[in-house]
Amino acid sequence: MDYQSEDSRPSTTGSADLTNEPISFGKDIAIMFTPKDVTCMNGLGVQLTDYAYMSDPAGDDKYADHANANHVYARLTGAEKPQMPLGGEKKWTAPDNPEGQKNLKTFHDWMTLDPTYQP
Repeated sequence: MDYQSEDSRPSTTGSADLTNEPISFGKDIAIMFTPKDVTCMNGLGVQLTDYAYMSDPAGDDKYADHANANHVYARLTGAEKPQMPLGGEKKWTAPDNPEGQKNLKTFHDWMTLDPTYQP
């Protein structure tokens, strides 16, 4: 399942913020990425808005499980380079980017709070 975002990064209150529902890839995660993010990362083989790709439980030499999501998170935090977003956009970790920091927390919570990796 592939989710598309709008032309600009929306304010992501997300469904999980408004209810007791688990964090959802379609409602809370995929909408964080702009078309520019998606196009750029697709060129690197990273499918930001594809639930099957992002929730794939397979590990790799760095992560025991869910390597795709973990690598994206690491790129967003700057733990892996190049840091996302690319192309001069404000980094989600920037001190003057509270929306980006909120997005990072939501992405992290999607991966770590039960039930994890919900569509």
